[in-house]
Amino acid sequence: MTWGVVRMTTGDRSFARDAFAEDLQQLRISAGNVSYALIAERVAAARAARGMSASASRVARSTVYDVFQPGRRRIDPDLVADIVIALGQDAEGAERWRARSLERHLVAPAAPSPAPEPAPSPAPVPAPAPSDPLLPRLRTALIITIMAAAVFMNLFGSAVASKLQLPLFLDMAGTALAAFVFGPWHGVAVAIATNALNTVISSPETIAFALVNVAGALVWGYGMRRLGRSWARMSLLTIAVALACTLVSAPLNILMYGGMGHASNTFVLAVEAVAGIVPAVFSVGFLVSIVDKVVVTVLAVALAHWIARLHLEPDAPWHAASAPRP
Repeated sequence: MTWGVVRMTTGDRSFARDAFAEDLQQLRISAGNVSYALIAERVAAARAARGMSASASRVARSTVYDVFQPGRRRIDPDLVADIVIALGQDAEGAERWRARSLERHLVAPAAPSPAPEPAPSPAPVPAPAPSDPLLPRLRTALIITIMAAAVFMNLFGSAVASKLQLPLFLDMAGTALAAFVFGPWHGVAVAIATNALNTVISSPETIAFALVNVAGALVWGYGMRRLGRSWARMSLLTIAVALACTLVSAPLNILMYGGMGHASNTFVLAVEAVAGIVPAVFSVGFLVSIVDKVVVTVLAVALAHWIARLHLEPDAPWHAASAPRP
């Protein structure tokens, strides 16, 4: 007998396996009849203390129970060593039990490593639905139509201001609208088209004032994209547009009309008597421009709110800006 196990000369190993299980069961009883669940917990704790992961250290109660059953054909020697340590044996004793399980050929043949699972094939990307070739043309047609309407707005506003002799211009609402819903350079196109048509309607020299309209388009477009469209920031943007337009229009007005090229001439003359023509044109022009830009900006914002819903230009300043606050 070796390690308390009877050797059989017949070569029958089933009795040896039973003796192994009986000895192991006796060790469990001697350690205080420790439950299989508690042994499983102690094994898991010992494995975790050796640095094994939580999933690798975990062992089921049923697995521990099977080791103690007679007639087992497969026993994991490492698990046997962990179990006897959980029952109070030291490392040397655990190694003896491990060697004993190997001696009795109770070790299961190494299970073949599972073949790696094939990488999941990517989900097929549905083919994009064929786009209607008419949609891009329709989008372009709508943009051109709205820009043409913006030019008409500018001309109509200028005509109303001239007819009523208002101290305003009202010739840039369409420019602001195009800059908001399409972008600053669309606003520039509307500005140039407006003044080009004005040379036919009024006088050729008015083409020079296209620079004023262009300045407004650029400040409106880039300004909204940067500042957003809350009411407070729109007010700041309106003042910036008024200042930019005044800085461009005042020198042109002085050079071409001597500072007297608008219905606000009465105010210019009053200030000129005190401060001179240049300060008079700049100061009066700036104040008039502020009022004028407030009117056209409010009109442009009201229209942009509806036109922007068409999403004709997703990168337009209107969409890039934050939503307005009530």
